[in-house]
Parts: sequence; C-alpha cells; structure tokens
Amino acid sequence: MAQRFPEASAKKRLNTPFVQRRGDGFTEFEAMGMVQLVRTRWREGWDVIAQLHNDQHPGHSRSGDSLKKKFSRLYRANVPPRGAKNHSVILLAHQVHREMIDGVTITPEEAAAAEAEVEEDEKQQEQDGAFQTEEAPESEHSWEEAAPEVAAESPSMSASAPAVASALPAPVSAVPRPRPAQRPDWKVRDVPVAPAISTTLEATDDLLTSVLKVILTSQQQRDLDREEDRLRWEEERKNRKKEMEQWRQEMERRRAEDREERAESRRRHEEMMQMMMALVGKNATGQQRNEEC
Repeated sequence: MAQRFPEASAKKRLNTPFVQRRGDGFTEFEAMGMVQLVRTRWREGWDVIAQLHNDQHPGHSRSGDSLKKKFSRLYRANVPPRGAKNHSVILLAHQVHREMIDGVTITPEEAAAAEAEVEEDEKQQEQDGAFQTEEAPESEHSWEEAAPEVAAESPSMSASAPAVASALPAPVSAVPRPRPAQRPDWKVRDVPVAPAISTTLEATDDLLTSVLKVILTSQQQRDLDREEDRLRWEEERKNRKKEMEQWRQEMERRRAEDREERAESRRRHEEMMQMMMALVGKNATGQQRNEEC
C-alpha cells in the first residue's frame, strides 16, 4: 500500500498530531524542571503541571499521567551516590514527596532558595571530601619521613654535644641528650591466657548448667501437668461411665414397671370382661325362664 499511495501516506504523516511514543524519555534537565513544577504547583493538578511543562519544553508533548508516573518512579527510586546520574533529581523528588505528604506548598522563590542551599551544601561536602583525600597521603608521608630526619640529625647532635657542654654553664650540661628515634619492634610478652580461658570456660559451663537445669525443670513440670491431665480425664471418663450405667439401670427399671402396669391392666380388663359375660349369661337365663312360665 505504501508503494501504491506514497503521496497519501506522506500527507497522512504530516497531518497527524504529535503523539508521545515509547523511547522519548526524560532528560535530567527536563526531569528536574518537572519536579520543580510539582513542588510549587502540585495542588493545582497534573493537567496544569503538564501544560506548564509542555510550555517550558515545547519539543515534547507530555500528559498528566506520564508526568505522574515519572514522578512516582523518581520518588520511589533509591537515591544514587553523589555525582551519579539523576542524583539531584531523585533527591529533590524525595523531598517533594515528603512535602506533599505533610501538606506543605512552597512558592517558586522558596524553592529556588532551598535548591541553592542544597547545591551549596553539596559543593561544601565535595570540597571537604577532596580536602580529606588530599590530606591523607601527606600525613602518611610525613610519618614515614619523620623517623629518618630524626635519625639523621642524631649524629650531628652527638658530635656537637662536647663543644656545647664545654661552652655552656654547668646546669645546662646536666640536660640529657636527645635519644635518636628508634623504630619500636614488636615484642612478644607473656600474657596470662590460661586464666582468662579457664574463667571463660567456667562461665560457659555455669551458663550451660543453668540452662540445662531450666530445661529439665520445665520438662518435669510438663510431665507433671500431663500426668495430672491424664488422671483428671480418667476420672471424668469413669464418672461418665458410671452415670451412663445408672441411667441405663433407671431406664430398665422404668421399662419393667411399664410392663408390669400393662400386664396388670390387661388382667383387670379380662376379669371385667368375664364378669360382664357372666352377668349377661345370668340375665339371658332369667328372661328365658320367665318366657317359659
């Protein structure tokens, strides 16, 4: 299609508006400007911030969502070491995020003053670090060169000592000569290691013994508690069994009484029926005799 309609595709590309595409990232200068706008205008909304940002950087067309995502990535990132890329931007984003949480709004003048103070502090810290790094080698060399100088001066001082002693008064001659600087050698001294080790071992043994006693005591207590629980459960089981046996005997007794009552009622009913039959028979016999008479 591109080969058939080259003019139409070119016109379409020319007429289409600018759309933010992946890969058109933020430079450190643009990110710093965005964070500064957020610091002073965060209460007005991201759309206003995006409009002001696009006015400051006309080469891009950022949306409020893209600026919000970029600011979120900045204040959530770890602050890199001083001198690394985006150090100032990420540090400022952390400060702005804390201000937003606290509900603080800073004017552009206050923001500029705060940024100037931060830059001065960073420069001062860099100068202090450079001064310390420069002083360290000099101090080391000065220590190394001090001993040879003193050692070199000692022969001349010893050679001029008699002349000075003869020229000076008696009290001055009593002053001892300075000793040449000697390099101290490490000497192995007898250190009472065994008592310290034995004391440490005894303390460790006492600690282990106390810990073992505590463990054994707790184990015995658990065993006693477990035995008491077992005896209590056994007693409760026996009581429940006894209660069930009593309930069963009571039910058997009630059933036996019910059976006896039903048998007695049946016997009485049969006797009554027999008496009724006898009376009916007698009445029938008397009526028959009367009829015959």
